[in-house]
Amino acid sequence: MYGSEMFVYGARPHAVELVLPRRRRLLRARRLLATYPGPWRVAANAAYGNPLITCGVLARRGRLLAAYPLDWPALVVLNRGGAFIAEQPTRPLARAARIAVGGGPVLVRSGLPTDVSREIERLGLGDLAPGEPLARTAVGIRPDGTVILGAWRGATLEAAALDLIRVGVVHAMALEGDEGALLFSRRRGVEHPLLGRAERRVAALLVLRRARRIRSGGPAGGPAAGGPAGGPTGDPAAV
Repeated sequence: MYGSEMFVYGARPHAVELVLPRRRRLLRARRLLATYPGPWRVAANAAYGNPLITCGVLARRGRLLAAYPLDWPALVVLNRGGAFIAEQPTRPLARAARIAVGGGPVLVRSGLPTDVSREIERLGLGDLAPGEPLARTAVGIRPDGTVILGAWRGATLEAAALDLIRVGVVHAMALEGDEGALLFSRRRGVEHPLLGRAERRVAALLVLRRARRIRSGGPAGGPAAGGPAGGPTGDPAAV
């Protein structure tokens, strides 16, 4: 069974940004979004862990804010515009990237679902509850380099992986889940919280300045369907 209440957006790498507080402190997600100077389409919590501890790599424009554990996977967006999932990121790579955002476990590799339990064991994430239908967020890459941001109001990690494969993702990792999962959508200047609490304190937000809503229909494993979608799942508009 695949994830219900699914929101999936695609963006070119140059439209992916990392929003950080001006000082190293936590801000409520809605307030942190308000500091972003330009238009944006979708935003998600990019600080993996809890409000006090950020786990994995977190870097922007040469500034390395977090790098422990270093062997957790990370979304890496390069200055020249490409993007990929680095399963073994390094400090030099994070510093050279335009942005780097850690997460895990890896959900999709080479277009196939991973053994999530084994990936969780490798990262030491024993309390992740992969089989429970919880709020989830994840990020992945299509073969053409499109960055895919997905969110679910209730899904297992396996279901999330299958959903991502159905929309053409070949490499993906989980971002925050459960109470830490956040997703905001913006259309015509109006902000719509789609997942999580806007008042949650966060250390960073992953923002897609321009993004396209992607719709996927039918059972998991079927053909991917792309293009704008609106309405019934909570996001009032598409592109």
